[in-house]
Amino acid sequence: MSTDTPILMRDLDPSVRPREKAMRDGLDSLSDAELMAIVFATGMQGKNVVQLSEDILRDNRGHLSRLMRMSVKDMCRRYKGIGPAKALTLLAALKLGERTVADAVRDDDTQLLSSAGAYGSLRCRMRSSGPCTSAAATV
Repeated sequence: MSTDTPILMRDLDPSVRPREKAMRDGLDSLSDAELMAIVFATGMQGKNVVQLSEDILRDNRGHLSRLMRMSVKDMCRRYKGIGPAKALTLLAALKLGERTVADAVRDDDTQLLSSAGAYGSLRCRMRSSGPCTSAAATV
């Protein structure tokens, strides 16, 4: 979606705006940049919120985990258009995701009887927010 000329979200077709796309197709249909755009809500002068999010992800080679290791101050210093409120909101959303995965592991009653079973269960959990009941988890 990045272009040389900034495109305002209001100028985009509603079908490609992150919120509308999520409502129509679900959150799984969104890219990481689009999810971040929903969290941030607004961009900055010269960049819409998706472009800002894409730039931040590109700077971190697409790794959300790198963002998670930053402090609010680091994020504000590093990225024009990101102030304390946006930085804290994003870090809180990432922390909730991390806690969701940890909670799913604690909440699952699946018995892991082999390394293959552990791999299958964790792989499934990393893709979703709930416990997995795949056959691989009980191997």
